[in-house]
Amino acid sequence: MLNIEHRSKELRDLNGNAAAARYLPQLGGTRFSAQSDHILRVGNGIRLRSESRDYDAMKKRFIELFGLMCVGDGLATVLEPERHCMLWDVGPEPCRKMMDAFVEHPTMTRSLGFLEMLFGLWLASRQQPDASEFARFSH
Repeated sequence: MLNIEHRSKELRDLNGNAAAARYLPQLGGTRFSAQSDHILRVGNGIRLRSESRDYDAMKKRFIELFGLMCVGDGLATVLEPERHCMLWDVGPEPCRKMMDAFVEHPTMTRSLGFLEMLFGLWLASRQQPDASEFARFSH
């Protein structure tokens, strides 16, 4: 269960504040900035909220990367469906039969490639940066 404790008054200056020093052993002696004024308690573990934001940002980047890979694969399928599908004609017999069907029906394969491109664009376009990521550029 996730329990968020707001400690803004005690964690303003973590580099010399005696009130904040009592949290450092719980956090493995880690020094962190005053911007991290939330502590997340996950089970018995404690981590900074900024680590959670980093995880969310990486998740968005991987989703966007997957979307862009779909766009590239879809484009290759639209341009040269037979050649592209024959590259993937490996593995168990059911997989090879499926690839053979794609090679035999290039119009259907192009249509699926176009849909894959649309899906990749949709997926990549839905990944928006957090407001904190915009804050770096507002100065």
